[in-house]
Amino acid sequence: MLVGDRRGNWGFGEVGADKANAFRHIYGSCELTRRQGEQEARQTTRAHEEPLRRGDAEQTRDSRDDTGNNEIGIQQGKSARNSNLTCENIADRTVSRGGYFGRGGQSYGGNN
Repeated sequence: MLVGDRRGNWGFGEVGADKANAFRHIYGSCELTRRQGEQEARQTTRAHEEPLRRGDAEQTRDSRDDTGNNEIGIQQGKSARNSNLTCENIADRTVSRGGYFGRGGQSYGGNN
């Protein structure tokens, strides 16, 4: 199984897809932070999500969830720099425990 392709672990449908998406964002932001530092990771992830916030309601919700998951990854990436944990393991544990934004996880108050 490729990193980021964890739908087999979490099921399919909307919740499984949200978990897989959350994993990709948490993992990617964690790795970016671990390798490049917090400031670079935050600038990169914000630049990627900002144009999507101007889309329709669904795109805006997805971008909001992605931004929240990126922030989780950034915070965890700071810890990963000084530990033996991998960002893959951190992201997997976070999503498996429901500690992400999206359907089946945390919510900003939307319809998750």
